[in-house]
Amino acid sequence: MSTLDWRICQHDREILLGLAERVRTIADSPRNLETRRQWYLHDEGKAERPLFLTETDGGLQMVLPDFKLNCREEWARGQENNFISILAHVETIGDDFTAEPHVNSRWQHKISDYGIAFHRTKAEDTGIRGADHIDAVITDIEKDFHKLAPRTFEVDRNASLAAKAFLEDFYEGIMPVRMRGNPWWTMGLTITAINFIGLEALMMNMYDQPEGLHRLMAFLRDDHMALLDWLENEELLNLNNE
Repeated sequence: MSTLDWRICQHDREILLGLAERVRTIADSPRNLETRRQWYLHDEGKAERPLFLTETDGGLQMVLPDFKLNCREEWARGQENNFISILAHVETIGDDFTAEPHVNSRWQHKISDYGIAFHRTKAEDTGIRGADHIDAVITDIEKDFHKLAPRTFEVDRNASLAAKAFLEDFYEGIMPVRMRGNPWWTMGLTITAINFIGLEALMMNMYDQPEGLHRLMAFLRDDHMALLDWLENEELLNLNNE
């Protein structure tokens, strides 16, 4: 990320620091600390009560009808979205979500495509997360397989550490900042295969072209394993057992 990407105006500063203070207060609250304790008991098989968690990723508009981001800079809008998501869990949903008393700064890395870029046609923009149509870029696995290439990976450590230093200065006195790897919510292979050939073709190829589908899935398996090996060798992974 370039220096220009980290511009901050007084408008955005006031919004983010106000949200950070609210989240930090929640993170240090007795209720949040007790919920954290309950999750650790749950993980140890010693739960004292059922725990309830709602996934809101990409769906804040459905939880907060008046939801909108007010920051102007792109990086600030990402921070604002994270803070509002935490506040939505605590103040609106009321589930057993736990707020963390810190801000995460991610390693910045580049991952290439597979030699073919995915293509989707988006549905009409209604302001909420909607459906896309996947435009297949591979119509015949055997004939088009030569178009595929393993991905390449690169990490920019200098830019990553500079971003962390910026956030540490920005949130000083409110939130500590820690360097973290990307969460890698899924390493699933089928979603990538669907992006190549489409969902219907994935289903039909199980019958019409099973050998080709096996070949495609083996390619994706090896590529994902190469990514994991690279992340491990570069020490970009971290525990997610908080």
